[in-house]
Amino acid sequence: MKKFIKKIQNKPEHVRKQILYVATIAIGGLIVIFWIFTLQYRFSSIDAAKVQEELKPFSIIKDNIASTYNDVSSKIKAQ
Repeated sequence: MKKFIKKIQNKPEHVRKQILYVATIAIGGLIVIFWIFTLQYRFSSIDAAKVQEELKPFSIIKDNIASTYNDVSSKIKAQ
């Protein structure tokens, strides 16, 4: 491995950058492919009741924001 690294260090800068870009894209591509193939296992165990339960806090926040907006707008109209 040290020989390989030394070999790359002796190359011109533009070649090293090309190697860096190709390696980065290849590793990122492998991560994305792995992520895509594992999605089916992640979503196969989710049921609708669980999703509704997890979304409940967000609906409470949405309702609070809506009621605050309505209160502020009614006070502005009253003035």
